[in-house]
Amino acid sequence: MRSSKQKIEDDSDYKCVNPRPNIPTRIHISASTMTEDSARINVNYPKATLAVLAGMALNFGGDWLIGANVEVFKGIETFSFPWILDVFFLPFGVGLLTAKVYGSKGGKWLACLPPLFVRCLTYVYLYLFAFNDGRDFFYHLNLYYWGPVVILVVEASNFGGILGEVLIGAYRKKASNSAAESDAKA
Repeated sequence: MRSSKQKIEDDSDYKCVNPRPNIPTRIHISASTMTEDSARINVNYPKATLAVLAGMALNFGGDWLIGANVEVFKGIETFSFPWILDVFFLPFGVGLLTAKVYGSKGGKWLACLPPLFVRCLTYVYLYLFAFNDGRDFFYHLNLYYWGPVVILVVEASNFGGILGEVLIGAYRKKASNSAAESDAKA
């Protein structure tokens, strides 16, 4: 009886046929393929800061013009047309502006920051200065209402950021050299 080692040596002249020839069976990645420089995320910090500040300015200005305090829950009368504008449409515009000012991929993630910062700052301002009457923290500003409102605002801004990235062409495929050469010849 042959041992398994002898059997492997005897069967070595057989070739393994890949049933899917276009798909590699093994992927070899050398240590030089992934370097520190290729693994970094390219962030333009000055542009990102400018985009977030521009989004915050638009959000504060829109809040002032609309005049709705989305942080204050007043029962069913809370959900009015100005509230809808302030929760859905204004953050959408803020996200669109933030992504356009940033101008590259990553604007959709950056678009979440301005409404988050503005809602947090407004909440703290209302708590410290507007409703400082000595009552309980949750009497005027219910945190269980404010949390879902912040989620809605940030998601609306994220949708605006996605549309902003599409409008600036962040997802366009770059033309290959052969396509560019054929266009130049024509």
